[in-house]
Amino acid sequence: MRYLRFEHLIIDTHNQILIRDGVSVTLAPKVYDLLYYLACNQQRVINKDELMDTV
Repeated sequence: MRYLRFEHLIIDTHNQILIRDGVSVTLAPKVYDLLYYLACNQQRVINKDELMDTV
């Protein structure tokens, strides 16, 4: 999946950028990884240890 779409946000997974209201926002690699992981797991609660191990 190339794009993860939310209300005003699009995560471009190929270019690792966030698009907010049509404007590209470059993210630091760890910030992108965190955002991507949370977006892919939004249906459940993720604890701190899991985040630290994954990101």
